[in-house]
Amino acid sequence: MIDQETGYLIKQGRVNDLAEAIVRLLKRPEQSQQFGDHARALAQKQLAPEKVYARWQAFLGLES
Repeated sequence: MIDQETGYLIKQGRVNDLAEAIVRLLKRPEQSQQFGDHARALAQKQLAPEKVYARWQAFLGLES
């Protein structure tokens, strides 16, 4: 999660801030779409199978 790029980062327990963020997104569907597009691109980049596999190899000490 990247605040203001893939969504709104709200501090725990800040119910009013969460409600305001939801209302903001409901009023600006284009912002919601943009956050979604950015989040998808980030996930595809960071969670590509070859990257995940390489991280697991490194974690398990199986690097070649």
